[in-house]
Amino acid sequence: MINIRTGEVKTNQKNFYDDYKRTYGFEPLKIQTEYTKEEIASMEELERKREEKRIEKESRMVIFKYRCTVCGSITEDEDGLIIDPEETAEFKEIKCEKCQKEEQIQKRFYDFIKDVPIIFRDNLNFNQNKKLLTERNSILYGAYGVGKTTTAYSIAKELWMDQKIKSFKVVREIQILNDLRSDISDYEYKNADLLVIDEFGKVNNTDFTKAQVFNIIDYRNDWDKKTILICNASTTEELSKIIPVAIQDRFKKCVIKLEGKTKR
Repeated sequence: MINIRTGEVKTNQKNFYDDYKRTYGFEPLKIQTEYTKEEIASMEELERKREEKRIEKESRMVIFKYRCTVCGSITEDEDGLIIDPEETAEFKEIKCEKCQKEEQIQKRFYDFIKDVPIIFRDNLNFNQNKKLLTERNSILYGAYGVGKTTTAYSIAKELWMDQKIKSFKVVREIQILNDLRSDISDYEYKNADLLVIDEFGKVNNTDFTKAQVFNIIDYRNDWDKKTILICNASTTEELSKIIPVAIQDRFKKCVIKLEGKTKR
């Protein structure tokens, strides 16, 4: 670089010429390092005129702001900074960040609710022990009709909306057994991010069917998949008769009793 007032060259000219010749095979034009006062004044005037033209051009440019197509809010940019709409003459139509997030939440909720039976959709607000959300294996028990299955769906909703699971299945134990007897693959039962087995222990299983269900639970435990067992039992004594000892050991960290009036 050259200082036009002093003519000082701030780069190593010799290295520059040598590198240029090696690269292109010929020498570059010599750089003028000395200027007269008239030349310096002419260059400064030229630079001043260029700056004036640049400022004039910018003053004629239309400044675009953004208007949300959903809520109508005016923003300076797509990050959602609110500005005075009078500051600009033209708008670009977009969806603001807030509306985009709300749309994503609504879509995620729709993707969840379509797999929930209508009778369980009324109250899906989770208000139970937080361990039901965090523990890998849980048992939820209580009398008939106190809302155990609805609670299971509320757990699924909470995990789904927090993007902690991408798949879930709530199924009665008898349905699993019927599928296994019909040679239907157990892949979905083994690999769903959340599996809720409803009315667990209600069926008088043979040793073979018990082993089949235990195999699914054992597989899920080994692969760190969340599993919830729902049992119809009013006391821990009744529960211990329903749950095999081997399964009790895997689920002992989170055994929650649901109490209340029947909702049926």
